[in-house]
Amino acid sequence: MLAEALNKFNDFFGDTHLAQGKSNIGFLPKLSNELPYRYYDTKDRIYYNENSIGILYEISPVTGIYANHEQILTQLIDSGISNKAKFQILNWSSPDIERVLEIWQSKNKGKPYSDLAQKQVEYFRKANFKPIFPDLPLVVRNQKLYMAIWLDLQKKNVTKAQIKELLKIQGKVKKSFKDMGIYAQLLEPEGLIAFVAEIFDVGLEKKSVKWREGDFINHQICSEKQEFRISDTIIEAGKECAISAFKIKEYPENFKSFEMSRLLGDEDNPNLQISCPFLQVLTAKRRNKASELSSIQGKFISNIEDSSKKKSLF
Repeated sequence: MLAEALNKFNDFFGDTHLAQGKSNIGFLPKLSNELPYRYYDTKDRIYYNENSIGILYEISPVTGIYANHEQILTQLIDSGISNKAKFQILNWSSPDIERVLEIWQSKNKGKPYSDLAQKQVEYFRKANFKPIFPDLPLVVRNQKLYMAIWLDLQKKNVTKAQIKELLKIQGKVKKSFKDMGIYAQLLEPEGLIAFVAEIFDVGLEKKSVKWREGDFINHQICSEKQEFRISDTIIEAGKECAISAFKIKEYPENFKSFEMSRLLGDEDNPNLQISCPFLQVLTAKRRNKASELSSIQGKFISNIEDSSKKKSLF
């Protein structure tokens, strides 16, 4: 179970499994040692991990899309991202709502609006972990959306062709989101460190993050004093935070857009609501259509030959 949990964390933002064969560990003085992130190229804006190289985007979440958005995204996945690459969509339901509240409060100036806004901010500030209403267990979250694209390395060697391929993908991703009018930017190491640290340090005091370029990125994640204990089902990070991973074995092939909330929980059924901060991860790899087509054609020709032989028997 431990190997599965560590592999799950290594999968975030793309990397191969590093934790195989470590299932006998029950205590980790520093979980960041198990994370794959190493260096960041400020010129090409590429991450160099233990077993991969990749790029990372932070995307502004949208509540709906236009008709042409589906076509643009399909083209991006179908031709913009090569079949050698893997990509991952991450939706983080963050309890860090302070920045959102500050922006909202700044828009309400002049009395009595500023006084009312201050009272409202104080009220909602407590709602990131506790329900807003006593009889309705709803909490406030800051939804953050990320997209990671990476190439696995062979024997940990990076080739010029791989770097060129990632830079090409960068350009196509940028153009696709620009055409849709959706804000998307490459995430710098400070953003990656803050994001991963927030998962493991939920509820702890947030401090400004400054990336140290000469040090491994994974060594800059999580507090030096923070310890982690691992059981069969959870990773305990301190006394107030526990992390558990769930895998969806079967995902609905089709579902109505108004039923998407059912995939997260149910606002009418308290037993199905997710009140804790949660992270949804969808990892995919585009199929090689050329090789699949060749395989299909080969099978088709083989079937015709088999049929001809059977006919000749009669």
